[in-house]
Amino acid sequence: MKTLYSWDTAVSPHLAAALEGKPLNDEDLRKGIVEALECPLPPSCAAHIDLLETAGGVLSPGPSGSAQADIYENLHEDMCCVLVGDGRLGGISATLTALESLTIRGFDVRGVVTIEKSLEVAQASDGSLGEQRLDNSEAVQHVLSTSWSSGERGNAFQTTANNILKGGGVLALPDLPPQPEPLAQWVEDTSPALGRFLDRSLR
Repeated sequence: MKTLYSWDTAVSPHLAAALEGKPLNDEDLRKGIVEALECPLPPSCAAHIDLLETAGGVLSPGPSGSAQADIYENLHEDMCCVLVGDGRLGGISATLTALESLTIRGFDVRGVVTIEKSLEVAQASDGSLGEQRLDNSEAVQHVLSTSWSSGERGNAFQTTANNILKGGGVLALPDLPPQPEPLAQWVEDTSPALGRFLDRSLR
């Protein structure tokens, strides 16, 4: 694991870069990423997968202020992506909007992963409060398997939907443990499912 660029202030990259006086233009950012992806690895890593984690959402600004989807567009010919969707209330729209932004820019999207959330809601039987999982992943999968995969939205959306569904659809991971509980056990429990999902989606 290698961190290519970072700032200390916990705000959006464009604001952190300005506050700390550490600007980074789009060309240098792209060049640094491509060099890291093309760096030779030892023979023992022949079957590896390179993962590039970005900061923020698809249209969040990068260090220069440009939308990240615009910065990374056509970054590398062998590059595909997995969208980390939003499992919170309102996350269905946020996930589909991000997926649309990637699709119209020609990104090769192979999968969607959400960390599902629950809300306390009143039970119909007696009005008592109970946990209700939001199941955003199921809602997103429904849109992909209907209007998108049918071609109703156009060829680009059909291609995106078919690539995602072929790789196993939308993966729903369980909610994170409450703070300050460590994440180690959650990571250990979810790693097998996530590993199988990435193997299917990215091969």
